[in-house]
Amino acid sequence: MTDVGHHGKHHATDTTPNPGRLPLSGNPTAPLVIYVQVFVVNSLKVAGFSTDQLTYYVGGIQWSCGAEYAMFMNFHYPVSITEITCAQPYSQASSGTSPAQLMCLVPVPEETEYSFYVHFADGTFHDPKILVTPITAAHVGHKRRHHA
Repeated sequence: MTDVGHHGKHHATDTTPNPGRLPLSGNPTAPLVIYVQVFVVNSLKVAGFSTDQLTYYVGGIQWSCGAEYAMFMNFHYPVSITEITCAQPYSQASSGTSPAQLMCLVPVPEETEYSFYVHFADGTFHDPKILVTPITAAHVGHKRRHHA
């Protein structure tokens, strides 16, 4: 079994990913590459997300967005993952035959959490969350939740 209680930096060669969310901020001008790997945590298959292929997070993604532009994420994943879906509007810009998928997140006026599903080839799935928080938000008070 894998212990997800450790909060330090984890490498792809480690068996323990970070239990938190992958932190993203700002509005990159080009699609941001997000690497996805499959981990087994407490006997459950989960997806881990990374921008550097060194530190993987299994809690999902957290984006501190600017007010003007959307962010495109280009997910790269192994063949043991068939697709990634999200309840967020305009989320699935394209999907192809290669193990990659482009997803668009739009800025929001208040903290918003989206369900987002990683579908594994064996028919199971992992439901991490995407949390979008405006950079201009002074505090976190109200949270909208969206489920597919």
